[in-house]
Amino acid sequence: VEMRDILKLPRIADLALTVKKISPAGESIPTNKTISLIPGDITYPGLSRAILEGLQKRFSFSIEDIYPLSPMQEGMLFHALYGDNETGTYFEQIFYRVQGELDVSLVEKSLNLLFKRHGILRTLFINDGLDRPLQLVLKDRGVEFYYGDLGSRVTEEKDKESLVWEFKEQDRRRSFDLSRDVLMRAAVLRTGNNEYAVVWSFHHILLDGWSTGILIDELFKIYDALREKRQYRLPPARP
Repeated sequence: VEMRDILKLPRIADLALTVKKISPAGESIPTNKTISLIPGDITYPGLSRAILEGLQKRFSFSIEDIYPLSPMQEGMLFHALYGDNETGTYFEQIFYRVQGELDVSLVEKSLNLLFKRHGILRTLFINDGLDRPLQLVLKDRGVEFYYGDLGSRVTEEKDKESLVWEFKEQDRRRSFDLSRDVLMRAAVLRTGNNEYAVVWSFHHILLDGWSTGILIDELFKIYDALREKRQYRLPPARP
């Protein structure tokens, strides 16, 4: 989807329907029927074989593991299920500006490497038909990523700032469906020559402030290594 198509939309509020189509990683859960799990294969011990088989069929046999939620996560899920998504209480959005050369394709690749490294980023949260809510770690899932070039479409600085602000607000209003969506998405908006606005959004049920700092540090290290065409070195990922 080109930025010119977005700028033709009558309202930036229509952006949600457009952005959802951009990154194949967020469109559907991949099919992988080669491995069927049994209750002994997963972390959560309380699932019957019948329920596990039903979940595997529902999610196209793409489940890597299943965990119970922490008490804090259960509280966040409760608020999400009963309308608190509209207030954005647990919606986290990081915004910053970048001046200088930025390889957008490597930003997306770096984020997807983080997804491969950390199962929590590939996680869904389900409640329907279960005795207690559970989190499902999927085998293959990538970041929902968007790039738009404002600099070549809008000349007035105030217009670019207005579009960036509207993009952020629309992104916040989209919120997240915890049982279906990729729960982290990122956007890079080019605002001028070597000038970018970066919007990075996720649900707080995935990460606390301490974990977010670790993730940002790892992202920069991976990106720098990819740019310099060298192997990145990170400590073993903690569950």
